[in-house]
Amino acid sequence: MNAFPSLRRRLLSALNRGLHAWDVRARSSPPAPLPHPPIFIIGAPRSGSTLLYQTLVEALDVGYLSNLHCRFFGAPALVERWLFPHIARPALDFTSEYGRTRGRTAPSECGDFWYRFFPHRPQAVTSIPASKERTLRVAIAHLIVAARRPFLFKNLINSLRLLPLARALPEASFIVVHRDPLANARSLLVARKRIHGDYRPWWSARPAQVADLERLPPHQQVVEQIIAIHEAIDAARPIMGPQRFLDIQYESFCQDVQSSLARINHFLSARGASLARRPGGIPTHFPISSGGTLEPDLEDALRAYVAAQQGRLFRKSVISNQ
Repeated sequence: MNAFPSLRRRLLSALNRGLHAWDVRARSSPPAPLPHPPIFIIGAPRSGSTLLYQTLVEALDVGYLSNLHCRFFGAPALVERWLFPHIARPALDFTSEYGRTRGRTAPSECGDFWYRFFPHRPQAVTSIPASKERTLRVAIAHLIVAARRPFLFKNLINSLRLLPLARALPEASFIVVHRDPLANARSLLVARKRIHGDYRPWWSARPAQVADLERLPPHQQVVEQIIAIHEAIDAARPIMGPQRFLDIQYESFCQDVQSSLARINHFLSARGASLARRPGGIPTHFPISSGGTLEPDLEDALRAYVAAQQGRLFRKSVISNQ
């Protein structure tokens, strides 16, 4: 009985390999500049990035990778051009489970698309072969041309790939999501327990120093994971240009969605991505999650470690952009 899903996966994998070959060879060189700029949401896992992604997709006239696009990740531009415009797009319910959304038109992180160009390990890279940079630009160009509008991407591992992304896509802008460090770390621990049944196994983005971090107790690991990801982002800012980044605080976004949307739209407009509002209502606010509940001893240890790392957890780059 399990043969049919396995065969279906193999056939789909073979199809996507063929689609990738078509996608990167369909044009000898990508357009320069791109007709519309790409936009990236980055930050630490469990920072509220999926909620921001869903809200921007629902509120603004942007292209995005849906779950349907991701099924055909070898050439999602074909989905964008020939399928997506003819599919009913129901309103989002702003729910997700550890970054995964429900529904074929719901926004997706689509990790398989990015692994066409970046290695699975290590996730933190400062360069990729020039041929990969070129094919990445070609694939993004195909998506943008098919969508005929700016394209929004959210894949948090891209936080660890910023320099090659910047070289391949000099037009790109980056929205960095921040969350209260205690709630962010707590949510990471809850996710580990839910997914692995244990707090110890690593989950999600693996910064360059992950081998050292894995030797720490779990409550220290998740705090250091958040710090390392934002340090990687902050290290890239002066190289890429600080004007390419906008910092958004999850709690502020939840408290006043419309003000945050206006701020994001102003930033993107200045970066050449003027976006029209889509019809339909967007909530004025969202409930702010505390990240879940931990056993008392683990909660106490996490609170103590967060308090000891305050100077590293709150950076000038965040304060200056709020």
